[in-house]
Amino acid sequence: MTRLEIDIARRDRAWQSDTRRVHDFEDAVRMLDDLGFVLPWRRSGIDLPSWREAYPHHVAREPGPIWRWKEVLPQKRLGYYGKILRKGPCCVSLEYLPCFYALSQRNGEADEYLYSYRMGRLSSTAKQVMDNLVAAWPVSTYELRDRLFLKTRESHQTLNRALDELQGSMYACVAMASDEADREYTYYWAPVDAVFRDQVALASEIPSAEAARRLVARYVRSAVCCAVAYPGWLFGLKKQTYDRALQDCRSAGEIRVLDGLEGLPGPCLVSADFESAR
Repeated sequence: MTRLEIDIARRDRAWQSDTRRVHDFEDAVRMLDDLGFVLPWRRSGIDLPSWREAYPHHVAREPGPIWRWKEVLPQKRLGYYGKILRKGPCCVSLEYLPCFYALSQRNGEADEYLYSYRMGRLSSTAKQVMDNLVAAWPVSTYELRDRLFLKTRESHQTLNRALDELQGSMYACVAMASDEADREYTYYWAPVDAVFRDQVALASEIPSAEAARRLVARYVRSAVCCAVAYPGWLFGLKKQTYDRALQDCRSAGEIRVLDGLEGLPGPCLVSADFESAR
């Protein structure tokens, strides 16, 4: 197994081959459904396929049509978009969204955020945002600023941090985006369990260990090969959870652990279907 073989397979699985690329929104959704989770564009330190890298066309202004695709995705209920992976933006398919939700250890109850706030897991601003979203959704970022009296430039960062917090804990998500007649482009927010009700229901049936196994196996299939510790870091898994996921993936014949490969020092995870196809 050479580095060249791995790179060719990675490009093919990431929709960057001569025969498979992303040309429009429909292709972008197909790529997402194929891989389970992708980045809208490349992020430093995050080794995951992106729509932008799979889009072969020149754009006058980055990131081209990808900026709009990421918002049409949840608006049409074809997938999730938000800061769910290492505190940065990621798109997740409807198939794999229940796994992310299961790992958040939420129970899906409407007033769960109040318990999290009382336990010190949510900030007061995040709690106020959820008060508004639970009462009626969707609510635009501008409307939240008005309702929470966060109208100065400095206070905008307070709201942004609260929204990042709620996305990371899977309480709130982008429901849509639009241009308002008298204001700039804006996001509209809603509770995750309201927008993705079916996926939240499915998550209740997935143990966290199984959710971790599915995400790790799916990632290694996309990556073809990676450092042993990387998927655990990527998904923020505790050591015990990650060790169990690796053991389950190996038992299911989904991945193999190799001592080292060309250009990759140390133990590596390799997708079993890549080895069998060689």
